[in-house]
Amino acid sequence: MRSRIYDADEGFFTERAWWWICVAATVALPAVWSGWVAITVLVVPHATAAVSVLLTIVSLVLLAGVGIAGLVFALHGLDCFRIGWTVLVIAVMALYVGGGAVLFSADRWLLDLAGVETTCTVVERREADRGIPLAASLPEDDADDDDRYFEHEIRCADERAPDAVIARELPEGERVEVVYDPRRTLTPRPAAEVSQGVTEWRIGLIGIAVWMAANLVSAMRERPLRPHH
Repeated sequence: MRSRIYDADEGFFTERAWWWICVAATVALPAVWSGWVAITVLVVPHATAAVSVLLTIVSLVLLAGVGIAGLVFALHGLDCFRIGWTVLVIAVMALYVGGGAVLFSADRWLLDLAGVETTCTVVERREADRGIPLAASLPEDDADDDDRYFEHEIRCADERAPDAVIARELPEGERVEVVYDPRRTLTPRPAAEVSQGVTEWRIGLIGIAVWMAANLVSAMRERPLRPHH
């Protein structure tokens, strides 16, 4: 009986085995990346500025790794799925851009789902030492106040709301809509940033969907026939 994995003529992995490996890799890359995103979402709100910088660097390295792994698997997909070069480039770029968008917007998307919005007044602004968003945690020599994040002391209409919000510079005395997590798991953010994050999250999902669709549709078209016994 012919093995489903080993074949003396095809090598250690049969064509059908390679096809299943490519399909698994197509699904596994976004799944593993989602796990890392979940970890950062839980850690960042309680992380110091130094830890946020470290998480950002690690995330960018891992994101590059996801892109490279996607390229490697997609290149093998030229044989596995008979995927064309144009589709390959689009799929890998979609995975890379989508993965980055999901990483940097996940906390705001979750806030939109589980958060409560309230109106607050900015009382005081000071340097933030924790809870800084990943994308803003890397130091920049030429960064001005418009690009930096601060901790703002706030007074809100909702008594359950926190007394501070992490955001780009907000003038003292300004009234701002803030979204906070009643469970205190996520860092409160201005409603405008949360809305922007939801848009970025959707773009990220579209990118990941393009990656999976490009590979899986090609896979279904080129699925090897079952071996005859």
